[in-house]
Amino acid sequence: MIRGGLGAGQLTEAAKLAYVLAAIDEVIPAGRRPNVSQLSVVTGLTRKEIAAMLRQREASRGPGSPKPSLEQRAIRVLRAWRADPAFQRQDGRPADLPPRGDYSFAELVKRHGRDVTPVSLLKELRRMNAVVTTRAGKLRARSDAIQTQANTGTQLTEFAALLRDFAVAAEQLDRAGDPPPLVEFKDLRLPAAQQVALFLQVFSKRAAGLLEGVDQWMRQQGLATHDKASGSAESRVGIGVYLLHE
Repeated sequence: MIRGGLGAGQLTEAAKLAYVLAAIDEVIPAGRRPNVSQLSVVTGLTRKEIAAMLRQREASRGPGSPKPSLEQRAIRVLRAWRADPAFQRQDGRPADLPPRGDYSFAELVKRHGRDVTPVSLLKELRRMNAVVTTRAGKLRARSDAIQTQANTGTQLTEFAALLRDFAVAAEQLDRAGDPPPLVEFKDLRLPAAQQVALFLQVFSKRAAGLLEGVDQWMRQQGLATHDKASGSAESRVGIGVYLLHE
């Protein structure tokens, strides 16, 4: 958080909001409006604080506001554009990408945008003024786009979601009665920059193929990413991959 320019006060506010959202998931029945007094008891926050957070949350969902999920996906794609070796120039900077084809913007979105279409994501990036079109018709990420658009709230929301999933998986390792999830990690130390670049390139491509396999499996099952389970209860499953370069 220090590297990202986030202060302790911002962490405190994010932690309070995280407690409120977690309490809503845990104690408020689905479909019911949150009860401020009940949330105050569960979280230890004042009713005034919780009411203000809920009002801000409702305002952010207003008709004139962009969808948070689309904005977060857009920022995720921007980061991948800078980090994924398949979409970089030889000097490590984001490459100018053709709209479609091999190593294109469409492929970038397919790898890192998940269930969003390239057209809708490109509209969002243009709304954010994060991408321009070159004379050759290629798409170029603005150099300051990530720093400008990745605001504190969006950064913390995305980080909290990733951390929550990792914590849930780790917690299930020692929980009796549940089949333990697969939680493994492999790292190594490489002496040469060329080996580091090759590692990132090879396993970035393999990771993208692994995640694409989830979509293929869903199609084989006759499911779509927006489908809900047919029964009254549903189980959330998933797989996550991350590359480390330190």
